[in-house]
Amino acid sequence: MSFQGLSAGEFVLLFSSAALAAALITLLGFRLRATSVATALLWRRLLRQRRTTWRRILTLLLQLLIIFLLALAVADPRPRPGTARQARRLVLLVDTSASMAARQEDGSRLQLAVRLVRLLAGRARPQDDFLLLSFARELHWLYGPGPGGAELARAAGRLRTRLEHQDLAAALSAAGQLVSAGPGERRLHWVVISDGFHELPASAPKNLLQVSVGRPLDNLALTAFELLPLAGGGGLEARVGVSNFGRRQLAARLVIHTERVRLGQELLSLVPGQHLERRYRLAVPPRRRVMATLVDRNDGKLDAWPDDDRAYALAPLLRRRRVWLGGRRNFFLRVALSLQPGVELSPSAQGAQAAFLVGRCPPLELPAVYIDPPAVASCPFQTAGTVSSPRQLRANDRHFLSAGLDLDTLRVRRARHLQPRPGDQVLLADGNAPLFLARPGRRRQAALGIDLAGSDLPLRVAFPVLVSRLLEWLAGPAVQAAPPPLRLGDSVELPGDADRLEVRRPDGSTPDPAARGPGRRLRLDQPGFWTIDGPGRSRTLAVNLHQPGESNLAGDQLAGAGRVHFRPGQVPAALGRLLDGPPLRPAAPLWPRILLAAAWLLLIDWLAFCFRLLF
Repeated sequence: MSFQGLSAGEFVLLFSSAALAAALITLLGFRLRATSVATALLWRRLLRQRRTTWRRILTLLLQLLIIFLLALAVADPRPRPGTARQARRLVLLVDTSASMAARQEDGSRLQLAVRLVRLLAGRARPQDDFLLLSFARELHWLYGPGPGGAELARAAGRLRTRLEHQDLAAALSAAGQLVSAGPGERRLHWVVISDGFHELPASAPKNLLQVSVGRPLDNLALTAFELLPLAGGGGLEARVGVSNFGRRQLAARLVIHTERVRLGQELLSLVPGQHLERRYRLAVPPRRRVMATLVDRNDGKLDAWPDDDRAYALAPLLRRRRVWLGGRRNFFLRVALSLQPGVELSPSAQGAQAAFLVGRCPPLELPAVYIDPPAVASCPFQTAGTVSSPRQLRANDRHFLSAGLDLDTLRVRRARHLQPRPGDQVLLADGNAPLFLARPGRRRQAALGIDLAGSDLPLRVAFPVLVSRLLEWLAGPAVQAAPPPLRLGDSVELPGDADRLEVRRPDGSTPDPAARGPGRRLRLDQPGFWTIDGPGRSRTLAVNLHQPGESNLAGDQLAGAGRVHFRPGQVPAALGRLLDGPPLRPAAPLWPRILLAAAWLLLIDWLAFCFRLLF
């Protein structure tokens, strides 16, 4: 309580003076003196109700109370400001997902969040306390409940980004089960610090304020990357997806490379919101680990967040295929086979996976193709005569071996008609007489009744393609498809002897055994190539970021109710009001009420006096 009209000394002096005067007047009233009056009737009646000493003392006390109230009204007392503010508990939820690592001119978004938390710590009131939580895919408790100041500022320094997507709904749900308002009459307030605004779930707390520490940034991101083997073993197909999450047209150079060799590149330009898919044909790289990277025109970093500018994939494994090439006059066939990836020519059928025989037809226990087979009884394919310069050739364009090769335009000097068995598939015929047969089954076989040296087939572009298809049809594809790339946050199952495995992250570190998750599952928390080495075996995994929600650095930046922006160096006004509490109403003056009380006392005293006169 403080006085606005008088000081404390002036109030005491005023009250003391008036009280002393009232006391003197009352003491003088105790003296009896003689007075001449016109009639004694009225005074006799009055003297019968003469005041006693106790009544005079009671009257003096009433006068002193009235004087005190009048002096108090002149002093104008007011309540002291600031005594009615309520204590608060502030829950600070800081986004530490992958996009918070994006850099701006004044630092990364997470650095801005740390600055804001430290500003709040500096403005904390003694009666308030704080909790500091971070969230991305999961919720993490960093500090509290405790006061602001240096301890909260030090806890903010432990904030680190995680290459994970953010899940605010799950974080609010988990925090709501852990956080309470605390003892006393504390009010609970929530502050979400992120790089944009989010749609809140219906179960979100009512006293929640979102603070955005980021500004919209343009960003190109790799959203897909995969390597697939081409049919016929002719190399690889790289499938790449690029998205523009910015607000203007952006250009970048897409480079596909290994650690040392650049396999290909292309300059791309994308309009805002465009998603571009590209397919490239590549030779089988010398190393399995292949990367796709977005760079600027000078091969430098492209944008503010380089984490989503690189993707990883494993090249398919090149299979070793042993082929027995038998017979004479097979020069063209030998050259065509040597061009096929992974082919190793064998001098005999022992250990071979397939056989190409020219002018020979021995029975074999392995898949084989017979070219210009002789008319012998032991041959799996029987001939039905020889024809010179066949003119009515018809090719089967629906079969894998002969589709699109234009075999019906061949020039052949001599050919053998073949006798098909039930189930044989005719790929090329002279009228109705087959010249090229395919025999499916557990052990596949094929026969081509054409003398290669007497035709123009070896001189055609279709010849190496036909040899490649025959080799794949007989011995399988040249490459073994690699497992598709995994996404960050996925988990893989480890074999039963997981304790004997050596797991290395892309940065060379070894994950803690406790981080392997329940059972024998390994959670992948870094993008890049993971290696899992065990007794007698090794496994490589390609892990990509591929999180469009995090790559969108523009986000929702539209301010509104419960949404404010942070500018470095100053606490947002709404957040400042939350820290300082609502403004107190100025205390209403008390002197009118004091005067009213004094008037009521005077009225009561006068009414009592009148009552004594009349009755």
